Amino acid sequence: MSRRIRTGAHFALILLVVFLSLSVVSAQDQPKPEAVGVRPDAPTYALHGPYWVGTQTLEMDAGTDNALRFTIWYPALNPDGLEESVTYQMGPNHVLVSIYGFPPDAPFTVFGHALEGAAPDLSGGPYPLVINSHGFTAQMWQMFLGEHLASYGFVVIAPEHIHDSWDNVATSTIIRMLEVNRVIDDAATMTAPDGLLPGMINMDKIAVGGHSSGGMTAYGAAGAPVLWTGVQEYCQTAPDDAECTNLEGQFQEINQLLGANAAADELLPVIVDSRVDAIFPMAGTMELHGQAGLAAITIPMMALFGSADPVADFMSPAYEYVASTQKAQVLFENAGHGIFYPQCDVFPYVEEFGFYWACSDAVWDLDRANDLTNHFVTAFLLDVLKGDADAHAALSPAAVSFTGITYKAQGF
Repeated sequence: MSRRIRTGAHFALILLVVFLSLSVVSAQDQPKPEAVGVRPDAPTYALHGPYWVGTQTLEMDAGTDNALRFTIWYPALNPDGLEESVTYQMGPNHVLVSIYGFPPDAPFTVFGHALEGAAPDLSGGPYPLVINSHGFTAQMWQMFLGEHLASYGFVVIAPEHIHDSWDNVATSTIIRMLEVNRVIDDAATMTAPDGLLPGMINMDKIAVGGHSSGGMTAYGAAGAPVLWTGVQEYCQTAPDDAECTNLEGQFQEINQLLGANAAADELLPVIVDSRVDAIFPMAGTMELHGQAGLAAITIPMMALFGSADPVADFMSPAYEYVASTQKAQVLFENAGHGIFYPQCDVFPYVEEFGFYWACSDAVWDLDRANDLTNHFVTAFLLDVLKGDADAHAALSPAAVSFTGITYKAQGF
């Protein structure tokens, strides 16, 4: 479906400069990025890839009820060898605002490693598309993975799920799945000859992943239908979870969203987008789908989570439940739910406001966790979306040996 993009004069000027640059600059005329990771002991696929990383934040259908803001990362030109440095800005639907009452205009900035508005590097394009769905109201808290994947020749889009509501967590997750379908449509518009990134995106190679609710979103995008009895069982175990409020009302809303009239013990219609080729849920619980729902997933999957996550029991069965012939599970021993977030210096306001727990783990050094996350997810996507034989070999169980990681895989 075609969507119109409305942007301001400033962004239009940036685009003009970007595409004029393409006519005078090529990838061969620029220095190469240094192959380093977050830590000196970073494993192979945690090292910076061969491409410089560009980023833009766009808003589709701005000013309408269908407005959707997202950040995009892509292989970029950097003829002057500039430092990859950018400051992102959270939107108003952020956990510190929605739950803890901080003012929406507080300086919720995130420090990243990319070149804002940089010219796209078409030398290796078109590039596979990766959609990274953030945790519930978490927004930019996992930008490091998008940046890293772009350095390996992927175009990564992170939509801002503005409909996340703590009063309707399950319903919000269904809306997220529908938004993933929309983002794929928007990507097709952007990579068209008259789009913002013409020729940059390979629409035949698409993966979806994300943290926490983003992981549940990925299961839905892969074809797992909703089974409401799973949510009911989950809420018997975790009755204080925000997802467990207004269960009956949420179930009726979900039926309405999907145009269904299913009973609680029946599978609801599938939201799958057949264009999705692989998923990588991170700390994504499966109560919204259950065993019967996950059995519908047949595309390659890599699931990552921590064993000390309070709801790890609702993550670990996913590996066995999916019908995928190619699948992997990466378990961070003794890690909590936030193992996939960066260190506090990326979010200066978090520690300042007294929320150190939101950018740390009780056991793990998050720099090491970021390197390992980058390594596993990058190798997985290089294999399943690009057919990279070395990356495939790196995910063989015999090849994986990291302290603190328990790994199992099939089809590698």
